[in-house]
Amino acid sequence: MGLYPGGSVPVHDHSSANQGGALPRSVAIPSTDSAALKAWINYDSSGTPTVRASFNVSSITDNGSGDQDVNLTTALTDANWTVGACGIGSDFICVNTPASGQTSSKIKLRMFTDSGALTNPSTVMLVVAR
Repeated sequence: MGLYPGGSVPVHDHSSANQGGALPRSVAIPSTDSAALKAWINYDSSGTPTVRASFNVSSITDNGSGDQDVNLTTALTDANWTVGACGIGSDFICVNTPASGQTSSKIKLRMFTDSGALTNPSTVMLVVAR
């Protein structure tokens, strides 16, 4: 699951009824909440992309060195989403999402070394919010 979609987030109960120091309670957050992550993935992009763990990701399309599409299982309402992404490899990795090619069901990633060469890092981590 993403960041608490359809689940709950722990919160501390400061009410007078909880002065005995009971454990924090949980508050449900529906998956339609705009604060919920809509998708996330951790995968190895070197060689054939291999997913380690994910939520709302159906597949990865390998378009060549440093150029991959993360395909969503359930499309977003539109292409006006935001991402956070990073890559880990033997060199500094910059992961970006080019302005063209983005859709409500696909996140296009480009991954570069610090010298500007396209690369496939051993670890790519991506979160998608909308």
